[in-house]
Amino acid sequence: MASAEKHLGNVGGISVTGRMEDEIIGAQQTTTYTLSITNTDATDGDLTDVKVAVKMIGGKVHPPHVKIPLLERGETEHRVFLVHNTTDDVVVEYSLQNQISYAEEVHDFAPFTRP
Repeated sequence: MASAEKHLGNVGGISVTGRMEDEIIGAQQTTTYTLSITNTDATDGDLTDVKVAVKMIGGKVHPPHVKIPLLERGETEHRVFLVHNTTDDVVVEYSLQNQISYAEEVHDFAPFTRP
């Protein structure tokens, strides 16, 4: 199955791109979803304790969130999540919600959707 990559936005000096390994998720199957998080020009320069959260309606994401201890200006970190289709049907339409928080601020990015 083909993979897909989408730029999810640039909010608060953080740019995020999502990449789904398999766009269609078979019944009770798991695929990988990678977020590339770049500190393009956050107002505080280097960021600490960045929390990245991903949610999917009708499925499970493991882990539901991860932390990046330090994200320096200009640096990109990649975080991999496992997306599990908990149904007995092939999933061809879904939405992964992406949220990043740091310095006690929460930033919502565009969802990674299919189709």
